[in-house]
Amino acid sequence: MKSKYCRALAVACVLTPLFSAQAHAAIISIASIPTLTGSEMYRPGYPVGQGSYRAYNSTGNLARNGITPIVSGTISGYPVIHNASYLNDGYYGNGSSWIGNSTNSWVKLDLGSKHSVNSVTFGRDRLGYFDDRDPGQFVIEVSLDGYGYSFVDYSGSLGYNGLIDGNDTIVTSFTPVDARYVRITFATSGAAIDEIGVYGGVATPEPATALLLGIGLAVHAGTRVSGKRRSEG
Repeated sequence: MKSKYCRALAVACVLTPLFSAQAHAAIISIASIPTLTGSEMYRPGYPVGQGSYRAYNSTGNLARNGITPIVSGTISGYPVIHNASYLNDGYYGNGSSWIGNSTNSWVKLDLGSKHSVNSVTFGRDRLGYFDDRDPGQFVIEVSLDGYGYSFVDYSGSLGYNGLIDGNDTIVTSFTPVDARYVRITFATSGAAIDEIGVYGGVATPEPATALLLGIGLAVHAGTRVSGKRRSEG
């Protein structure tokens, strides 16, 4: 675990010079009980765990709108269980997830229209079968047109250690900002994400003036290090 943690920090150094200052007051916290609903389902041809997925309570998730996210790249060889369309399909689990194919892989979500956004969430396998492929440090950016992006958060400035422990959900909360597009960059090569949530409300018709609040609050419930379960390719 120590060596993996060090590698995550080493990769994060690529992002640190670009995002060393916080543009919005922000907090990273952990939700350890996923809001699962319905019964567990399975992708044909895959064993329990690897092909498992299950619905969750997606109420309020602005990213849950049917628009397939755009990604920098996806791991090859597993299109049935790992692809970009699963990032906002309403299901948790390895059987309905995305895995990046390089360091600093990114995901771009189209919310469909402008919203006031104040929180982004994600997890690795919230059904608890897999506990590998942590994201490392991550960067959140937003845009109104999908081209010019404004920096919101760099997780390394908030005390995040780059790991996801079991079925935890990483929750990043920040000063509300108007956005139609949300882009998240994950430092670690092969980071796995089962679902991304974006939360907030409908923005005002006129562009809002962003109040820059300086350095974000470093909040994290300690370094959550536990034995990693079996790896998934």
